[in-house]
Amino acid sequence: MRPPAVYMIIPFPGLFYWRNRAKAVPLFLLVASSVLVVGTVATLTGSVLMSVYRANVKPYETYSLVVSKQAGIPKQIANEIVACEHVEEMVPVLDSKVKVKGLFGTEGRTILAVPEDGADFCLARIGLRVKKGRLPYAGEDGIAIHEDIATAKGISIGDLVGREVNPDDYLWGMFQVTGILTGDVPYGIASLEYFQTQWALDTGELDFAYLVFPREGHRDEMNSYLAMLSGNQVLVRSLGTAERQFRSESQNMDLLLWLGHFLVVAIISCAMGLLNTVHLLGRMKEYGLLAAIGLTPAQLVRKAFDEVLILAFAGYVLGIVASKGVLIYIAKWILGPRGIPVSPMGLRALMFSLPIPVMLSVFSFATIGRHLLRFDFVSIMEGRD
Repeated sequence: MRPPAVYMIIPFPGLFYWRNRAKAVPLFLLVASSVLVVGTVATLTGSVLMSVYRANVKPYETYSLVVSKQAGIPKQIANEIVACEHVEEMVPVLDSKVKVKGLFGTEGRTILAVPEDGADFCLARIGLRVKKGRLPYAGEDGIAIHEDIATAKGISIGDLVGREVNPDDYLWGMFQVTGILTGDVPYGIASLEYFQTQWALDTGELDFAYLVFPREGHRDEMNSYLAMLSGNQVLVRSLGTAERQFRSESQNMDLLLWLGHFLVVAIISCAMGLLNTVHLLGRMKEYGLLAAIGLTPAQLVRKAFDEVLILAFAGYVLGIVASKGVLIYIAKWILGPRGIPVSPMGLRALMFSLPIPVMLSVFSFATIGRHLLRFDFVSIMEGRD
């Protein structure tokens, strides 16, 4: 009768942790809590960047902005824009901003002042709609604001907003909220006719700026055409320029986050790897017994590494699940009521937190493997080593 294969008498790697839960649970929870912290922070910082993108870049997916460098855009340039085959609509505009509280400080949210007869078109193209109330009438000192802005500022229809109400606000004057908007872009809408009566710069019959909307599928062609307009007379802001500015302003923040994240992950992983190594080295007699019944050093290393992988990735899964639960709680009960949107957990959190189990496994494999590949099981069993 053939003797049983060696692998048949090797216990399943996770069985040791199940039978020794008092030793395994602290390591398991340490991995999970580390992933929880890193995943949550990564998602929250990603939410900040997404919030800035929604406010400052995403609108330019639907229009481009042409602004005068002088006292108004010349009629000749305006006619050239209207005549462009890639342009669907051109709407006169003035703009301002309101101040809101963000996750890591104050942020500005754009207020577009457009003619009353062009407001519905602008809303539809930008992806906004009136949720409550109405848009301001022509010449009215009213304003319709996005629901995120209203929540962040703690105001509703009928309330007043502006620098005369709060000296720290960005929006000049005093406006009464006439409506609440909803949609992907956190904007507000005001009356161009009212803005023009209060505007400090006199442009006469000329318009100071235009929102230029492309025909469907012609955005890039339209932006290429607008880029050829006289640079001495107008400034063109398109999706390309908005994205470049966003990357320029956000890359330093992301770089600091990655550096801080790398240091935190390295320290946490090495500390957990050291604890795990001490824990496994305390089981040398067990490995000596396995070596005595025929396991090769390579098989011992594989068994130890399998245990580390089970611990690391089980803790990783628990940490991700816990982080998702924490983020849901934060979004619903802490930041949501303050008008601060929290992005769903996505690839960014996985990218930031995955190095924890990977580095833990690599560190443990390198230290434990070195011992198991060269240890003398006879000395271990006799208690001489």
